[in-house]
Amino acid sequence: RSAAQVVAYEIAMGFALVGVLMASGSMNLGKIVEAQSGGVLSWFWLPLFPLFVVYFISGLAETNRAPFDVAEGESEIVAGFHVEYSGVSFALFFLAEYMNMILIATLASVLFLGGWLSPFPILNDFLIAGFAPFGDGLVWLGAKVAFVLFIFLWVRATFPRYRYDQVMRLGWKVFIPLTLVWIVFIGTIDVEPQAGVDRPGQPAGNVTGVASPFFEVQEKRFELLKELRPAARRLALVSGDGGPRNNRLVDDRLATAAPRVISGHGLSS
Repeated sequence: RSAAQVVAYEIAMGFALVGVLMASGSMNLGKIVEAQSGGVLSWFWLPLFPLFVVYFISGLAETNRAPFDVAEGESEIVAGFHVEYSGVSFALFFLAEYMNMILIATLASVLFLGGWLSPFPILNDFLIAGFAPFGDGLVWLGAKVAFVLFIFLWVRATFPRYRYDQVMRLGWKVFIPLTLVWIVFIGTIDVEPQAGVDRPGQPAGNVTGVASPFFEVQEKRFELLKELRPAARRLALVSGDGGPRNNRLVDDRLATAAPRVISGHGLSS
């Protein structure tokens, strides 16, 4: 039961992260936070709200928190390690659980809630003795992590435990299709990068589609292949290596070399 639950919700959580990477244009956590600069309405929780909800609930399931604690049923009298361990050994299990909760809450804060950015950029200009106590910093990150942890505890105290078939249905039939639909939606809309934030492979300003760097590279690759294929085939024919079979070998070698050629033209493959 535990393995099936982990697999179901790991997939949904991974797709939720894909949406964040597409919206930010980077896999660097610092760049992801920078892409959310501009205040609370610029954080990814608003345009990616369904993915935020999926990520949070998947985090509950990943940490086996109620109402997803079907793998152990920790409120029952007899529940696996509750019988086999006691004292410090028993406490270590719950310390690990709470460490997982803090990790999920921290990632949710960085990916969807602006990380260490202040919700109101004007607070960066509010100085006390030359110091901005309410500006961007770890204080805001800690506050956001504490808020997400509070939601963890709130959900635990509010919802009853689901049946196992309900847990599986939610993961496979609701969350995974929802995240896939939202990823397609993100890939088809036009994205306006934040002012002053350059995304990798993209100039600052208007960008048509979040996946445009990928398509730009692929288009450049196909153009190079189209230009190089006739010359390569003629060279193989002159050297005595021509023919349909060797033409396929030439095409394969060109396809392998194209990414390196593109890198030389200033685009990464």
